[in-house]
Amino acid sequence: MTTLPLTRCREILVEVAVGHLGAIVADVPDVFPVFFVLWGDRVAFRTPPGPELDAILESPEVCLTATVFDEVIGEWEAVTVWGTATVVTEAAVAAEVAGLFMEKYRALDWQIPEMLPGEVVVVLPIERLAGLRSGQGLRRLRGAG
Repeated sequence: MTTLPLTRCREILVEVAVGHLGAIVADVPDVFPVFFVLWGDRVAFRTPPGPELDAILESPEVCLTATVFDEVIGEWEAVTVWGTATVVTEAAVAAEVAGLFMEKYRALDWQIPEMLPGEVVVVLPIERLAGLRSGQGLRRLRGAG
């Protein structure tokens, strides 16, 4: 494995559609898939009321991982962001993040719905950022099976 340069880490955070949020729920690690955007030196995502939001409110120290996998050569690149998540309460900030969501996911030919009832915007400042590349990947055997 090799370490990714910070510029590649940021590129991955821009291009990957779904990340995985790691949080502690009732003293047990859990992972939640999230749509997210890179917003300067922060990552932002939306979440409705439920276990994910409860986990963030209970223990805001979280991480988010975004992974790119090349199925042809079997290599991957993964970036993890660590920080202290906060729920956005300012309408102007939530609107700015919503605009970033529209921009990112329309470019990927995805449609992101409007905010759902009770849904909030969560911001994760990038307190730590690291990325790895797998190197020599696993290769799928052609015609096997």
